[in-house]
Amino acid sequence: MIAFPTHFFIPNNRNIAVGLSGGPDSMCLTHMLCEYIKQQDLPITVHALTVNHNLREGSLSEAEQVKDWAAEYPHLEHHIINWAHGATDSRIMEAARKARYELMSDFCTAHNIKDLYIAHHQDDQVETFLFRLSKGSGLDGLCGMQPLYEYTDQLTINRPLLDFPKEALIDYCHHFDIPFIDDPSNKKTEYARPRLRESRAALEKEGLSAKRISTTAKRLLRAKDALNWLCEKAISETFEVKRDIIEINLDKLSEYPKEIHVRILQYAISFLTPEREYSARMEKIESIAEDVLLEQSFRKQTFSKLIFERLLIDKSFHLVITKENE
Repeated sequence: MIAFPTHFFIPNNRNIAVGLSGGPDSMCLTHMLCEYIKQQDLPITVHALTVNHNLREGSLSEAEQVKDWAAEYPHLEHHIINWAHGATDSRIMEAARKARYELMSDFCTAHNIKDLYIAHHQDDQVETFLFRLSKGSGLDGLCGMQPLYEYTDQLTINRPLLDFPKEALIDYCHHFDIPFIDDPSNKKTEYARPRLRESRAALEKEGLSAKRISTTAKRLLRAKDALNWLCEKAISETFEVKRDIIEINLDKLSEYPKEIHVRILQYAISFLTPEREYSARMEKIESIAEDVLLEQSFRKQTFSKLIFERLLIDKSFHLVITKENE
């Protein structure tokens, strides 16, 4: 029987929140949190947040059922948050996920809660890895989900169950007679993740097990941390920010590997367009990074509502990035 991993667990004397969908994963995590707080006699309240997406008949009654189950847990207050939305489309799962995090974040902000616990587990990590791999993600995307993630300046998302397979969480629920809901949308093959689950059996026969993919994601995260360190060093040596203009010293940048060129451009684009909902297209960023150091081939161009120019400034070449006129 798994025990709750406490290596980055509960902040002292500070209320927390947990996403509680009613599935075995979140019921297990919520039970662990409440029991640990009870055993340690901590003055902490767990705010369990159940988001009713209103996407299928009976979703509200399921949320009410989860509330009744959670009523037995110590140190817990349950809250149902309803998602008000219009017509749904083919990207409804993505929209629902985005709304769920925004609603839970808004609740935490309103109640001065700094830590939100989510019951993502090893199988979720595998699906995230395979999904991003199928979309052509680079190293950063293939790192998967992180145990601790700064969702906003005021809220940290905690995922303490990433090393545990879903089967272990279900066994935990059975051991403690914890009821849970089996969400039918998890089996609908019109969605990408259920299709990926079906492919897992074939992959595991070839040795690509959940544990191996999870280990690979951790190693990629370690490599990402090293690259980010080097990128921060490059930024400090090559960047100059003047209001809404960024100048990058290309002579100094040329001393760094190509991967750092790409990351610096990504950073510059994010810095100048913080309102962007999605990351800029990687293929275009790679193209600019490849061409900008070649004096003859690079021409002034516009991308992601920004203007990129290669200029000679103080006897050295610079990439000057400015915003387009509104």
